[in-house]
Parts: sequence; C-alpha cells; structure tokens
Amino acid sequence: MTVIQSIAHRSLTGDLSLAQGREIFEARLQALARTQRQLTSTKRDTVSLEEIIRSEFDAFPSQMKIDGDEIFLEYQQAQKFSLAVHELTINAVKYGALSAPTGGVKIASSISANGSGHELKFRWEGHGGPPVIVPTREGFGSTLLKATFAKTRMEYASAGFSCEIEANVPHSS
Repeated sequence: MTVIQSIAHRSLTGDLSLAQGREIFEARLQALARTQRQLTSTKRDTVSLEEIIRSEFDAFPSQMKIDGDEIFLEYQQAQKFSLAVHELTINAVKYGALSAPTGGVKIASSISANGSGHELKFRWEGHGGPPVIVPTREGFGSTLLKATFAKTRMEYASAGFSCEIEANVPHSS
C-alpha cells in the first residue's frame, strides 16, 4: 500500500491535469500488475528480471538488447525493478532513445555473491535517439530510482542516457 500511495501522490500532484495524472498513475499501477501476474501465473515465488524487461518492451522488441545473467527476483525486488524499468522506458519513449526509430536500449545485468546474499548490477544504456538534454528538475522516475535503490547513478551523455543500479537481492537462481 505504501508503494501505491507514493505512486498516487507523485502522479497526481504538480502541473499535470487530472486526466494526465490519471493516465500516468494507471500506467504505473499496470507495471506493478504485470509483475503480480507473472508471479501468480507461474505459481513461483520469483520472477525473471528478463521477463520484467520484455513485458515493458512489448511495443519495442527490435529496439532492445538484453545481455547478462539469468536473474530471478523475489516479489519485493521484482516490484521495485518493474517500476524502475517502467520509468526508464517511459522516459526513453518521451525524450530518449525510444523516441526515434533508429534508437535503442541495451540492458545488461549480472549477479554475484557477496557477504549478505547477492549483488545485482543493472545497466540501462540508450543510444541512437535525439541528443540528451539534462533535465532542469528531478522528475518522479529519478526520484523513484534514487529512493528505491541506494546505489543509483545516472549519466546524461549527449549520445544517450544511461542508468546503473546496484542492489542487494536476497534470492537468485
């Protein structure tokens, strides 16, 4: 509920019209719902990070490339990554690599053991889109990523936006 309240608060405040806020709010809830469906349809207690990514990229399959380890996330981490991938995708569609037919996104992920479980490294890298413009204010997506993942780095290079996330995950297969 806390996640939904936070999404509602950030989606329905600011300079947006009620209709715009509602559309954004519903899209974010759908990202959470997709993860829930993936968990319940397979009757597993984990969901594949690649499944999360592919479900968000349904409309852009030829514009994405996924490299890396096969990673399964428990529900709470899957929910967080579902929202993160959704926000990164929406921003890429509006302003970045997915706003141009020649653009694309490369996503790389890896997992390694550490003292307290596993550390997941996730990298999103846009390319081929319009020149990147550094935002003048921090939007919901950036705020969400930084609040959800303590180790988040974003780079607004002119060739393409990139985001790196490192997260401790308790479960991996």
